[in-house]
Amino acid sequence: MDTYYYWSSFIDSSGLISMRGVITVVPAQPQTLTVKVTSGTFN
Repeated sequence: MDTYYYWSSFIDSSGLISMRGVITVVPAQPQTLTVKVTSGTFN
């Protein structure tokens, strides 16, 4: 099990939007897992 932190470069032409996230890797499961994604402004 491990945790990865993701921070992209700017993904829009104006240079205002980037993507950040945390991915936690867990042992394989014989089922489908739900992923929650949120969008917003972080200050």
